Amino acid sequence: MKVALNESLEKLKIHYQILLHHQRLTANAAALSTTDNKKLTKILSLAKTASKEEKSILRDQLYNLLKRKYQLLKQKGVLQYQFVLPNNESFLRMHKPNKFGDDLTNIREDFNYTNKTKKASKGFVQGRTAHGFRNVYPIFDKSNNTYLGLVEISFSSDNLQKYLLEVSKIETHFLVNKKIFDVKIWPRDDVVLKYIQSSEHKNYMFAMTSQHSYNQCVIENGEKLKPIREEINKGITKGEKFATYTYHHNHIDVISFYPIKSFNDTKTVAWLVSYEGSEFLYTTLKDSITIRVISFFIFLLLWYFIYRILNQKEILDKEIKVKTKELQSLNDTLEEKIAIRTKEQDQLLLLFNKGEESLFKWKNDENWSAEYVSDNVTEIFGYTKDEFLNGDILYANLINKDDLLVVTDEINQAIKQDKTFFTHKPYRILSKENKTKWLLDNTIIIKDDDGKIINFLGYISEITELMEYRYNLEELIKEKTKENLKQLEILQEQTKLASMGEMIGAIAHQWRQPLSAVNMSIQNLDEYYEDGLLDKEFIDKFIEKNKKTIKFMSKTIDDFRNFYRIDKTKRIFSVKEAIEETISIQSAQLKDHDIKLSLSGEDFTINAYKSEFQQVILNLISNAKDALDELNVQSAKIDIELEDKTIFIEDNGGGIPNDIISRIFEPYFTTKEQGKGTGMGLYMSKMIIKDNLGGTIKVENTENGARFTIGFKHG
Repeated sequence: MKVALNESLEKLKIHYQILLHHQRLTANAAALSTTDNKKLTKILSLAKTASKEEKSILRDQLYNLLKRKYQLLKQKGVLQYQFVLPNNESFLRMHKPNKFGDDLTNIREDFNYTNKTKKASKGFVQGRTAHGFRNVYPIFDKSNNTYLGLVEISFSSDNLQKYLLEVSKIETHFLVNKKIFDVKIWPRDDVVLKYIQSSEHKNYMFAMTSQHSYNQCVIENGEKLKPIREEINKGITKGEKFATYTYHHNHIDVISFYPIKSFNDTKTVAWLVSYEGSEFLYTTLKDSITIRVISFFIFLLLWYFIYRILNQKEILDKEIKVKTKELQSLNDTLEEKIAIRTKEQDQLLLLFNKGEESLFKWKNDENWSAEYVSDNVTEIFGYTKDEFLNGDILYANLINKDDLLVVTDEINQAIKQDKTFFTHKPYRILSKENKTKWLLDNTIIIKDDDGKIINFLGYISEITELMEYRYNLEELIKEKTKENLKQLEILQEQTKLASMGEMIGAIAHQWRQPLSAVNMSIQNLDEYYEDGLLDKEFIDKFIEKNKKTIKFMSKTIDDFRNFYRIDKTKRIFSVKEAIEETISIQSAQLKDHDIKLSLSGEDFTINAYKSEFQQVILNLISNAKDALDELNVQSAKIDIELEDKTIFIEDNGGGIPNDIISRIFEPYFTTKEQGKGTGMGLYMSKMIIKDNLGGTIKVENTENGARFTIGFKHG
């Protein structure tokens, strides 16, 4: 019976922990995309020292920036998405945007912890008006490592109960201590649960959802819990997990209580309660009562004979021979009763044959020899009961070799700690059909009167489907990450192809002058012939001159081909030479637009993809050229300077408007007319520098114009 209760409690614990893991994966992914948002960090950086009026403007900007993201997070179960400044002031509640500016120092201990230590925190925490499973992450300005505050991503107990019912098929109640409802500051105008007095305990409120009904959860449960009310009160007072059962209308319910600890794990503030019918317990209890009645009459008969023996001691002394025979007869009777008792115990063990779980009783020997095996063992292992009992199949040989080490260590640890019961971590076995299955093994250690271990009793359940669900969830996350990376690679290639048209235009400019020179040389041959100038010396000079021209044109094609070569491996190259090669491709265009370009500073090398680096340089020069040409800047120029592993590219085009400078690295954002720009050039440039080349890129306005800074790490 204890094994059945522990199994139900362990089942609730495992499913609860799987949900928490899933929620934290969602929260971690959301936090990562949030804290990497440059515009968000810019807003929070300004908010630290902003006035009340300025904060209002910044708050609206942040709300509009994240409104779409919050809608997506709510679909994943997120209830609260909040931003808090380093002084614990609530800056923006996405779920309650009209409530802000309050000091949460004495309300949220997890906020105090993160703002003080600048470390992430997680746990079940009560807020000003509601509780939740909260995940809190610090936010930094990575450009100068300045701490900006924190972001909270929380899930409600409604999400917990819905998951356990719809996915895990476990009916649960979520109970919250009444004390956390004492503070009432604002009307509950957001999406919250309805709370009523629970039927489980007077000090706890029950979170009603659409899956619950008042009649079942309060009236019916209150009636069936009456016989075990004192046991539940004691368990809740201790604050540790426990399970019990109740018999009601020829039906047994197993009720498991799993404690939800406060943020600092000092006390239990909520309970997760599951209700599960148990046909096994009903049958076991019914047969157990019968066995107890029989045992009572056996012991009553035994004491009756003992009483008669003690009271007739004198008669026995006189008639010892007669009574010796009677005593022998009594011993025979006792042996018969013991045999009956043993048979009844065997019948009780046969009850396990009716369930899905198997029962093993192993000897404490080197091979873990099977002494008892339930008949239904074939359903899990494929092997018969006799194959185990005859020693044809050894249980240890079926366990996965890697898992066997863990199982053995767990047994040794349990013996060392003098435990009578313990639960193995899930482990794998190979069935007779060569199928790998996951098992949950609850083991009882049996000792003799001298304290020597003689047997191990294992209650084994198959949990393959549950473990595969966990594995599939992890694989799905990996697959989605791989798809995103593949999409980024495609986007990078599309951006590079989009720039080819402009490069072909650059080649046309490069070829225009030498083609004209060759054409004029050919056209003048007739005149040179008529004038009698075509001697050997003239022909040699003519050939040499045009060979140089053609060589120049061939070099242009080689530069273009090298520029678009796909680098499959990183290599060390000269940054200055790579920039010079890029400039040579655009030199004719720059000259045609009367733009001067200078390259200065000390050269340095990097280990990276050369063609991707040149693509970024080409994109920045091209953008500067377009801006200077569009504004018709007089004495237009582009200066490139190398200094201490850093590249500065600056033009004198007047700079980028302040209202858009923070957005120029966003995808699909462009200031050009429709059809003249994709808005992906600077976005892909940033991705190449940051992700592929391990560097940084930023932009700022100077007195003359815009200056882009590309930096690489030393070493």
